[in-house]
Amino acid sequence: PDNFTCGAVESCSVKDYEVDAETKATTISLVKTAARGLEEELGVHLEGRDLEAITLATVYLKHDTHEWGLCGFVDLNDARIHPERRLTVEQMRTRFTSAGFKDKFEHERIVAVEFTLP
Repeated sequence: PDNFTCGAVESCSVKDYEVDAETKATTISLVKTAARGLEEELGVHLEGRDLEAITLATVYLKHDTHEWGLCGFVDLNDARIHPERRLTVEQMRTRFTSAGFKDKFEHERIVAVEFTLP
């Protein structure tokens, strides 16, 4: 407990709104929220087709605080991500120690965890 945090935790915002051209209905794009979180928290910029590499996999509910959220992942070497924006763990570490992205101060370090998807 209290040793690790999720790679990027981000709240929805008006920046994540999408307006349907025909109906003018406004919705929240949770993929946009995830992409914005990756950029603000970890300095990872994804755009266009890159966003297809984001997988939102789990919904969780905290009944005591009436909060809900989504957990997901993105493989930063996925073929859908433009080659110039694909990253290795070492590139992430370098960015983390040298870049000045928005919410860098919220994290002490990046810890890589190897896993294989079935």
